[in-house]
Amino acid sequence: MSESLRRSRRQERAVADSLRGRTQPASGAGPTRKGDVRNKNFLVECKRTDKGAISVKASWVRKICNQAARDKREPLIVLDIGDERVYLLPQTTFEFYIGEGEIDDGR
Repeated sequence: MSESLRRSRRQERAVADSLRGRTQPASGAGPTRKGDVRNKNFLVECKRTDKGAISVKASWVRKICNQAARDKREPLIVLDIGDERVYLLPQTTFEFYIGEGEIDDGR
């Protein structure tokens, strides 16, 4: 197993622990049970880099949103950029958890 794969698996386990969820066998590569991590509310896609930046691809966002909707869960992308962990979620999910009245997106 490559060092990169080991670090990715370590990230998935840490995210699963922090969300009180579980990792998915083969990182969700099978026909069912998509995503890298799941708990009762979220289906999570984990991405990581040791470089100073990571580009978020629209295809990642569409994929986890579609899979989460089919699974009746909320989509979440977790990015590890070096030692920093960042959580990305759709605005509707964010509003649900913090309350709609808290956000003014300028539209």
